[in-house]
Amino acid sequence: MLRRNINHVDSRHVDGVGMLAMEKVPELFDRLGGPSEVARILKCGTSTASEMKRRSSIPVRYWPMLIESEKGREIGLSWETLGRANLSKESAA
Repeated sequence: MLRRNINHVDSRHVDGVGMLAMEKVPELFDRLGGPSEVARILKCGTSTASEMKRRSSIPVRYWPMLIESEKGREIGLSWETLGRANLSKESAA
């Protein structure tokens, strides 16, 4: 099962060491299926997920649910990926 999920990772979004390339939170939301899919994964309202995307920030308490979700595994989501995505907002300012 894990092998199948790894095969679904889009190589255009993976750097040379097999990690997701630097992405911002809105890009991660799009790759996860949009705010409604993220809301389903996080068991929160769509408006809450939309606000996370708009703010370009996902609270750390939600990270395990995203990483462990089927969609998260398919795209190779990790603690490091989420950390970088959340920091990308600050470095852009």
